[in-house]
Amino acid sequence: MLNIKEFIKTIFLTYLNKMQNFKNWKTKALIILENCSKSGKLITYGNLAKEVNIPPPNTIKKLTSWLEDITIERTKLKKPLISALVVSKSDRKLPAKGFFLFCKKIGIYNGKETGNDALRWHKKILNDFQSFRLEK
Repeated sequence: MLNIKEFIKTIFLTYLNKMQNFKNWKTKALIILENCSKSGKLITYGNLAKEVNIPPPNTIKKLTSWLEDITIERTKLKKPLISALVVSKSDRKLPAKGFFLFCKKIGIYNGKETGNDALRWHKKILNDFQSFRLEK
């Protein structure tokens, strides 16, 4: 049987381990997205979540929440939206509708969430990565 001191230590170490895992998946995800931007490749939400081992529950929700945070951060820094490299499994390889809705909400997109508006804007974002690299 654990004494109170051992019990608190166990809980604290478990908490630290969970926090470390939480931080680690974000770091890994950012590295993967930066590599995608350099190689011109896209990655699906599911594949990114799997590659970085986002802990359940609500794996995709955690991922999209983080993607929204980095969208805001990169918008403020006037950097290309690295979050646009994460796409759904759809035929057109676009981010999910939620990406476009969020971008509308923060005032950086004013088109429709699907169709040609979304396709053109997404293509523009992907082209921004090429321009951004050339300017450095």
